[in-house]
Amino acid sequence: MDVERTMEFILAQQAQFAADIQALKEVQAANQDNLGGLIEVVKALAQLQENLATEASNRLDQLSNTVRETNAETNNRLAQLSDTVRETNAETNNRLNTLIAVVERHIAGHN
Repeated sequence: MDVERTMEFILAQQAQFAADIQALKEVQAANQDNLGGLIEVVKALAQLQENLATEASNRLDQLSNTVRETNAETNNRLAQLSDTVRETNAETNNRLNTLIAVVERHIAGHN
């Protein structure tokens, strides 16, 4: 009897072991599927990150060009304004000198 019980125990353990192995195989298969899905997600995220980096670089280049163009235009306008101020100052100096000369003649004529 003892041998029969031992055999039944071994057979029960073997059956449980086989069931556990089957369950582990199913879990492993599910994990493999999940891993495949995660790999696809990581690839998609990597591609998205690359696209965003490229877009950011392109926008930065455009912004840099715009700033460069705006600076050049500002420099041109400042140069024109400086020329205009110089011309206006020269004209004002000439008029002031003319006025001084007229006032000096006027004063000289009354003395």
